[in-house]
Amino acid sequence: MSKQKRHRVAEKYYNEIFVIRKERSYYHKEIFELRSKLEMCEKIERNLIKKYKTKINFLTDYVGCSKREMAVMKMRYDISQKGITSYERVGQYFCVTRERIRQLELKIMDKINGYFINNL
Repeated sequence: MSKQKRHRVAEKYYNEIFVIRKERSYYHKEIFELRSKLEMCEKIERNLIKKYKTKINFLTDYVGCSKREMAVMKMRYDISQKGITSYERVGQYFCVTRERIRQLELKIMDKINGYFINNL
């Protein structure tokens, strides 16, 4: 193999290595950005969970809602679902009628209203 041919082969080889290193550097940057975004999302999620737990503690500790009442309210007004869950669906889940779910909801709302009226 001639000296020029070896030089061209070596140059081609080094160019390929340079491209690979450049791509690797790009992907490392992408991975770093994705990790930072993931960390930020996890931090937001922890804050939301903390706020959600605070609201649950408020309803159970101060207003005096039972765990069953909390479960009914959570299922009825769950933010992750689209819109409000119907009385019928909540009733099926708890094996009671939709009328009973409506009554429980009114009872809980009365407790909440009573708390705010008494503490303002």
